Amino acid sequence: AAHGQGKSDYALTLLSRMTTMYPGQIEPYLLMAQLLIEEHKLNGALAAAQQALDLAPADARPLSLMGRLKREMGLTEESIGWFEKALAAQPDAVDV
Repeated sequence: AAHGQGKSDYALTLLSRMTTMYPGQIEPYLLMAQLLIEEHKLNGALAAAQQALDLAPADARPLSLMGRLKREMGLTEESIGWFEKALAAQPDAVDV
C-alpha cells in the first residue's frame, strides 16, 4: 500500500503544480478532489472541490463532485441538493 501512496502523493504534487501553471482551470482541482475521495481524505477533497466550484460555479462537474463528496460524508440530504444543482446546470448530462 505504501508504494501506491507514493504514486498518489506524486499525482497530487503534479496536480498542485498544474493549479499554479494554469490558474483558472478547474480540471486539476476536479482530479485532486476525485483522488482524495478515493483515499478517503474528505477534507482535502472538499477544499479542492470548493476551489473548482469557486472558479466555475455554473459548471455541472464541480456541482456533481460536491454531491458525491457530501454522500461520502454521509450527508445524504445535502448531497441530493448538489446533484439537483448539477442537473439544473447541465440537464442533458448523463453522468451527473
